[in-house]
Amino acid sequence: MKKIYFILPLFSAAFLSAQKKDSATLISEVRIDAYKKPTAFINSTKSVSVISENLLNQNTPERMLESINQIAGARMEERSPGSYRISLRGSTLRSPFGVRNVKVYLDDFILSDASGNTYFNVISPELIDRMEIYKGPESGDYGAVTGGTVLLKTKSSENLSANISVGSYGTFNQSIDFSKQMGKHFFEVFQNYYQTDSYREQSKVQRKQIFLKDNFQYSQKGLLKAMLVYSDLDYQTPGGLTLEQMNFNRKQARPGTATVPGAKEQNAGIRNKMILAGLSNEYQFNPNLSHFILVQGSYVDFENPFITNFENRFEKNFALRTHFNYEKNWDKISLAYRLGFEGGMNDILIKNYDNNKGIEGNPQNFDELKNTSGFYFLSQKLNFNEKLFTDISISLNSNSYDWERIFPRTENGKIHFKNQWLPNFGVTYLLGNGFSARGKIGKGNSAPTNEEIRSSTQEFNQNLNPEYGWNKEIGIRKQFGIFFS
Repeated sequence: MKKIYFILPLFSAAFLSAQKKDSATLISEVRIDAYKKPTAFINSTKSVSVISENLLNQNTPERMLESINQIAGARMEERSPGSYRISLRGSTLRSPFGVRNVKVYLDDFILSDASGNTYFNVISPELIDRMEIYKGPESGDYGAVTGGTVLLKTKSSENLSANISVGSYGTFNQSIDFSKQMGKHFFEVFQNYYQTDSYREQSKVQRKQIFLKDNFQYSQKGLLKAMLVYSDLDYQTPGGLTLEQMNFNRKQARPGTATVPGAKEQNAGIRNKMILAGLSNEYQFNPNLSHFILVQGSYVDFENPFITNFENRFEKNFALRTHFNYEKNWDKISLAYRLGFEGGMNDILIKNYDNNKGIEGNPQNFDELKNTSGFYFLSQKLNFNEKLFTDISISLNSNSYDWERIFPRTENGKIHFKNQWLPNFGVTYLLGNGFSARGKIGKGNSAPTNEEIRSSTQEFNQNLNPEYGWNKEIGIRKQFGIFFS
């Protein structure tokens, strides 16, 4: 696809003044946040990869797929335009649709719902300034997932930029990003509009997004963060083709049969509107003790006209995360503890109708599903002489759901999965400058998501059990005098 990129003249001077110096950094100097447990990359006990701003900028603004696919052990798939999967060490086995078995955070805030499902595709790639990808279970900090964790970071420095790009197949992308320090406040305002007709029939994509944040340093000890994101995503799904159909016309959507209409006739696709808002506060009581708390809520209006039915979902989500942090440093020893809780509630009303060429027809099934999950966690970091680095954690995880069939008959039930203790232990030894050896062992546990409990067959799969397993790994990290950019 041929594309043309240019900067809006109105913003050209501001854009140039906001350009950063060369941000290439030695690998040994790269630091990871690890959700407020910062450490040097070379010393980290975790299996983590960092995707920097420079790497993200190597792709077209509306995509991050190629950047993620350069990371060992991580894969991003786009099965139809606008429909993403993220696989960390093969975790897409349970993701026929959407992102599951992978926990996703946006800055301080939680994108994944209480059941573990994440609408990753509602986030514009241009909003993301940096990514940290943790492969394997990290239950001591992020809860019960076996695939891994993704931390998405927005701007942390001043910036003013605008972008317009156009290309073949009706591609148009426009964005404005403004971030600035104003007294005690650090603001960011981001807006994006993207559309494309794509290569195949019934493959159009349209995404609109607005993102606002305010980091308010209200005192030397306290930092209050507020975030609001609204996204409106509409993409069509062309469906798969047989080899014979592809050889006849590889651009066509899935054609109809004698008994089932085609994807174009049924206007198959996804329409997802989401609003997410949250507040977090971090307070440093003294040089050793601090406290963090986060509250957030979201609402999702989800439509899926499919070949055999038309599904509406209305989702309400609430989440809380809080923890105390204690740190103490001596001459050759440093110690840190974290004790906290993270939990969420997810309430979904699901309505399925006949699909009359993209219009709701007669009702099929109306159901309600409520999922509650949470975990208590305790972690410890103990470092000796800046040579030996250890990270020990344990969490107690719980998950349950209530389901109710409202129409055409009434029935209900409740499932509570067994609580799980999930330990993690990691160790890294610095063998020399830019050379370290590490080992890690940890247990993961992933309960079924809402989309698995109440599947596309419109039945409740009450016999599904969480998957679990142990992750064991060893490895080395070596800097060969190269730069990480």
